[in-house]
Amino acid sequence: MKFSKVFPLLVAKAQRKGRTADEVYAVTRWLTGYSKEDLKALETGSSTYGAFLDNAPSMNPDRFKVKGRICGIRIEEIESPRMRDLRILDKLVDDLAKGKPLERVLMLDLRIVNLAERKDLKEKAAEWFSSKWSVPKDAYLESIEESFHSVVPSWYLCLDGDRIVSGMGVIENDFHDRKDLTPNVCAVFTEKNYRCLGIAGRLLDHVCDDMAAHGIDTLYLLTDHTGFYERYGWHFHCMAQGDGEERPSRMYVHQSTRPGSNSSLRKSSNQ
Repeated sequence: MKFSKVFPLLVAKAQRKGRTADEVYAVTRWLTGYSKEDLKALETGSSTYGAFLDNAPSMNPDRFKVKGRICGIRIEEIESPRMRDLRILDKLVDDLAKGKPLERVLMLDLRIVNLAERKDLKEKAAEWFSSKWSVPKDAYLESIEESFHSVVPSWYLCLDGDRIVSGMGVIENDFHDRKDLTPNVCAVFTEKNYRCLGIAGRLLDHVCDDMAAHGIDTLYLLTDHTGFYERYGWHFHCMAQGDGEERPSRMYVHQSTRPGSNSSLRKSSNQ
């Protein structure tokens, strides 16, 4: 059966119970690693439902925690891996339709940690950041260890249980030519299966609040993305040239509104 025939039925099932298509995309991404854009392309293509599962970018290892009955079948008793994954998606959408909060549907156990307060995670965190950004592990480890004794740098993780699902840091300069725009949020990354769940936004807000609590009300961030950071109070500031990059990237600024923080922007040219 074609994906384009089946998936819209899952979306319609959730919508009839007051849930949104975006929530169905979110649980599907959690399970398979497909982006919303990937799923929309599949909806207009000729891929079969089986191929959709077989070619998934990143099947979530936590999917085996999904248990219970769907269509009269107990998921944990299904022997065929493909059929079990198919029924897991059915169960996730069914739980949405029953009104369960998204985090409960996905059984998320999310918490944000500052590595200065979780020194035991330094090796694991350095390895994780290095695997995402192709920067040597020792470079991250050195910066993380420095954060144990200073406000900048600082490093943060979002954990789902013991698994790192998102992270970012705050350093003086994220390797660009605007040395006057400091400090910088850097190394922003969320695992594919955990995107579109608001995790990166919550982590960004936490970082901004934590920096403001330490008297740093203005943060900068260099990126090629548009439309994402604006959702969380960031504003385009200027273009900046990244070290070794052919083209300049967009520099964003965030000004804390935390009560008692200094609300004035650092004086700098936008040229």
